[in-house]
Formats: sequence, C-alpha cells, structure tokens
Amino acid sequence: SRGRSTLADTSAVAPAGALRQRVASAFHLGEELHDSRRGLPEMAAGSPLAARMKALKADTSKQAQPPSPQAVAPAPTDLQHAAAAKIQAHARGRWVRKRARKKESHLPPLPPPPWEVQQAAATKIQAHVRGKQGRARALKLRKKTFTRRSALKLQMRATDEDSPKPGLHWQPSKAAAVPAAKRRPSAAAKRPDDALQEREEFEQPKALPSRLPAIPPEVA
Repeated sequence: SRGRSTLADTSAVAPAGALRQRVASAFHLGEELHDSRRGLPEMAAGSPLAARMKALKADTSKQAQPPSPQAVAPAPTDLQHAAAAKIQAHARGRWVRKRARKKESHLPPLPPPPWEVQQAAATKIQAHVRGKQGRARALKLRKKTFTRRSALKLQMRATDEDSPKPGLHWQPSKAAAVPAAKRRPSAAAKRPDDALQEREEFEQPKALPSRLPAIPPEVA
C-alpha cells in the first residue's frame, strides 16, 4: 500500500530528480505541520517547489525591508496636531451637549432670564466697552503729554530769545492787563431805604381772606 512504501523501495525505480522532489515535498509537508525536527534538504534547481520556495523567500525579504521614504507618511506638524485636537474637542463638545439635551428633553423649557438680569448684563457689557475706550484714550493722551524730546524742545525755546512761544521757565506776559471784573449791584443796594428799615419784631400777620363763601346775614 501507499502508506507502507518507503523511499528506499522506490529509489531503484524513480530517477534521482523525482526522488529528491518527493523528499522535498515530504519535508515541506512536515514544515507546514510545524515539525521543527525536520529540515528542508537541498532541492533541484528546476523543481517547481524550489521556484515556489524562492518566491516565498523573496516575498518575506521584501516584507522585512524597511519601507521607502516615499511610502512613509510624514509626521504631523504642531499646527496639524493642534488642528486635529481642536476638531476632536469640538466633536466631543457637540456630543456632550447633544447628550445633555437628550437627558433634559423630558423637562419643560427654562423660562427666559428676568429683565433685571438682562439689563445688568447689557450694562456690564457697555461699561466694559466704555472702560476700554477710556483706557485707550488715556493711553493716547499720556503718550502725547510729555516726553524727553518735548522737554528738550521746550528748554531750547526758553533759552532762545527770538522764539515767540514761552518755554519751561515762566516769563512775564506782555499782553495788556485784564481789568477786574465788576460785580453786579445787589438788590439791597438798589433799594437802600428798604434795606435800612427795621422790621417790627412782633408784626401782626395780615388776615388771609377766607376761601369759604361768606355766611349770609339771614342765616346768622
């Protein structure tokens, strides 16, 4: 039977190449069954098994080689990394908000904020904008007020006699003196006699006319 036949029985009938091929196929079967005690003998160069093994070795060597630099994707830059992180965070935030909305979908909608809260928020925003504008204006004025260069210019003008503008040092004004302001005469000064008259200490108040209609004499 086929199972009882050995390689020695067929060695006389089969040629050497066929025998080597049978041995190789037997050992190849053992390798497929993970039998580590068997090793592949030398195979004939023209056998199909040798060609198959050669192709297999070439494939494995190709896989073992490091890939070409063109095939390797470049590492992401910091900007790309930041963009990816931002996109992921945005997606996560959207998911969280959607989940929260789903959880609270059975609840009634919240009432709008009261008018006082809205007014306070608007006032705060306006104050913030006003403060920002005010700070910017103050900074602009502070930059323009006084610098070392302007101080030197003023000192040079002060030493220069022909300069029409006064410098840092005080110079007497050559303009005409401003006349003193005249005060308007008071009402008491217009009527000195009335002002000088002394009022009686216990002046009797005049009887005010009654708003009620006069009582007819027949009724009285």
